[in-house]
Amino acid sequence: MTVFEMLDVIDGHVPHAPEETIPLIDALGRVGARSVSASRNMPSFDISALDGYAVRGAGTEFRVKGSLEPHGLTPLPLKEGEAVFVPTGGRFPRGSRFVAREHVSEKADAVRVETGADERKAVKSGDWLKKGQRLIDRGDVVGPAAMGLLALGGHRALRVFKKPAVALITTGSELKKGSIIDSNKFLLAGLVQGDGGSVTSLHTVDDDEEEIRHAMTESADARLFILTGGTSKGKKDLTKRVVRRLGFRFHLDSPPILPGKTMAFGRKGPQAFFILPGNPKAVQSLYELFVKRALLGMAGRPLQRTEYILPMAKPVEKPADKAMVIPVSIGARPERIEEMYPVAPDGFIVLEEGKEKVAAGEPVRVLRV
Repeated sequence: MTVFEMLDVIDGHVPHAPEETIPLIDALGRVGARSVSASRNMPSFDISALDGYAVRGAGTEFRVKGSLEPHGLTPLPLKEGEAVFVPTGGRFPRGSRFVAREHVSEKADAVRVETGADERKAVKSGDWLKKGQRLIDRGDVVGPAAMGLLALGGHRALRVFKKPAVALITTGSELKKGSIIDSNKFLLAGLVQGDGGSVTSLHTVDDDEEEIRHAMTESADARLFILTGGTSKGKKDLTKRVVRRLGFRFHLDSPPILPGKTMAFGRKGPQAFFILPGNPKAVQSLYELFVKRALLGMAGRPLQRTEYILPMAKPVEKPADKAMVIPVSIGARPERIEEMYPVAPDGFIVLEEGKEKVAAGEPVRVLRV
């Protein structure tokens, strides 16, 4: 099985994300579940882009009738010799001309204008937003600008995908006793939350089947379980055995890939799981390449795959019967591999089975994550 076939397996078994309606003010970073369009023009009528006075009639002095409100009701028509203050965002009274404020001398109840020209500058109806204009698409992550446009478009609530609830279960007696710091728990919590998931339970358990089972059953509301450790030969695949006994079906089990030969992925109804090795570097690599993709799919994000052919940065050797993935940095406009094994990879070199040596400069497939 190739790495790309493994990705296809995961894509094909990602549970559908449920939906919920939330107030628009809480929508930052959430994933839209529906395409949303503007329900009205904004502004809904032509408005003034300047402060000034609307005046009617000839002459230079006008009696001030009052002041309009920004985006207020249609003002009553002015009579000859009358003026009204029009703020930025106000409507122009019919049959009037407009004089910018800097060309007006203001008195207690009258104004003197210095020009006979009509100086109006208008923001036309629909200049900011047109009715029917698409604001977000299904699967879009809502940002601040989209929130502003949605509000302008007349929306106060938004249909979004629920954040996937994730249970993190790290196994190892040495971790539970504290003789080794459980860094995987913090690493995974940060990765999951950064990708839009919600960590709803954290467990550090002994290498004990009953403890692992109890941790999973206590986290029954989770839609994704991520378990680390408990899969080495000496531990007799504890985590895998527990997951099988809980009725989960395995879709990937010990694929021929480095790192990750003990990895597993599967599903039961609306819940999915990943079992990862305990090594933190392997955990991060497998998360970025496989788990992240499943989590984004569960969060309602469209699953995309972007691939490049780039020259190999350094020579690499691997077993011919194994695939290998190598985390790399490729940047926004990939022309070369900038760094191998970076702290925060944005791509992976994918070396499939059948080849043992790859020379520096040799073209290789690089998958963006």
